[in-house]
Amino acid sequence: MSCRLKIGIGIPRGFEKNPERFGGGYVRLSRILNFLNEYFCLYKLFYNKSNIFMLDLLVNVFYILKNSYMLRKHGVVALVTANPSPRDVGTSCITSKIARLAHIVYVNAVPLTGYVGYEPIELDKIPTFKQLLRITRDSGRQLINSIIEAIEFYLFFRCLKDSIVVPLTPDIASRLKRLGFKCVEPISGVGCTPNPTQYRRWIDAVYVASPLHPDKGIYDLIDIWEIIARKMPNSLLVIVGREDPTFDIVRLKIYIEERGLKNIKVFANKQGIPNNIIIKLLSQAKLFLYPTKKDVTPLVVSEALSCGTPVVTYNLPGIELAYGECEAVIRVDPGNKEMFASEVLRLFSQQSRLERLRVVATSWCINNSWRNIALKTARAYAHAILLGYNMKVPQENLKK
Repeated sequence: MSCRLKIGIGIPRGFEKNPERFGGGYVRLSRILNFLNEYFCLYKLFYNKSNIFMLDLLVNVFYILKNSYMLRKHGVVALVTANPSPRDVGTSCITSKIARLAHIVYVNAVPLTGYVGYEPIELDKIPTFKQLLRITRDSGRQLINSIIEAIEFYLFFRCLKDSIVVPLTPDIASRLKRLGFKCVEPISGVGCTPNPTQYRRWIDAVYVASPLHPDKGIYDLIDIWEIIARKMPNSLLVIVGREDPTFDIVRLKIYIEERGLKNIKVFANKQGIPNNIIIKLLSQAKLFLYPTKKDVTPLVVSEALSCGTPVVTYNLPGIELAYGECEAVIRVDPGNKEMFASEVLRLFSQQSRLERLRVVATSWCINNSWRNIALKTARAYAHAILLGYNMKVPQENLKK
C-alpha cells in the first residue's frame, strides 16, 4: 500500500526493548505499530524519559530541536503522542509547535481522575497551577516532587488544549469535551494475539500490574487470597509487576507476612518484568486474578486470554466495555472481596468449567485481533489530522 500521509510518533528511548516500562499507551502502540505501517509512513522520534525531571528537560532540548528539523525535512504532517503522561505530551507538543504540525494525543485515562496514585476528582474546567499544586500535595507527594508534578500537569493541560485528542472510550471522550478539548471518535476495544505455546498449569493464580499499587488492587488481592488460603492452604499465588516510586514494596511483603501467607511469590523491579516472562507465567496459571480499582481497558486481561487463562476481575466500566461479551472474564462487584474469593474457589472446584473457559478465552482472542484495532486507530489519526488543519471530513467516510 502506498504511503499517502507521513506521521511522526514520539517514543521514549528503550521503548522497543521494553514498552511495559513506560505505560499502557506505549504497550498498546507496540501491538499495533507494524499494522499502522500499512496505512501511514511512520517516523519514530526518540527522546529521553527517566525519573529525573531536570535531566529529561536538558537532554530533550536537543531531541526537540533535532526532531523538529527531521519532521520538516521529511514532509511529516502530524506528530502523535501515544501515552497521556505530562512528560510525554509536553515533549511532543513543543516539538510539533516548532515544526508547525498538527499534534495528536492518544488518551487512555482522564487526566488526574484516572491516574494511578491520585484520588478521583471531577474536573469541570482546566485547573489552575494553584489547584494543581494542592492536588499533588493531597496525593502524598513531598513538597519538591509536588511542585515539579504541578508544573508538569500545568504544561500538560495547556499542551492538550492545543492538540487533537484520540480517546480510548466514550466516557473519556465526554469528560474531555466538557473540559473544552477537541476529540475525535473513541477507539473502543482491545486486541489480542493468540499464544500457541502450551505449559503445564502448575501455578494456581497469577496477578500482574504495572505499576504495583493500591489503586491496582494489590491489597485487595492479598485480602482475597487470605480467604482462599483458608480453604486451599497449599495454593500458590504469583505477583508480578513494576515497582512504583510512590509505593513501598517492602510494606507489601510485610502485609503478606503478617497474614501468615507463605505461598505468595512476588517478582518486581523498577523497570518492569519483560513481557515474554509475563506471558510464560500467565500460560502456566490456572487463573488470572485482577481486583483493580482504577483501570480503563487493561491490556493484561487480553494477554491472559491470549494464553487461554480465565480471568476474575472487578467489574469496572472500562472492563465491561472491552470484555463484557467474553464469558472467560468473570466480573465481580468492585470491593466485594468475599464474592471475589467465592468465584475463585468455585472455579478451582469445577475443573470441567475451567477447561471450557480456556477454550472460550482462546476463541475470543482469535476474534479480536490487533489488526482491527490498528484500523480503528488509523481512521482516528486521519480524522485528527484533518481537524488539526481545520479541515472537515464527511461523517460517512469515517465509518468506511
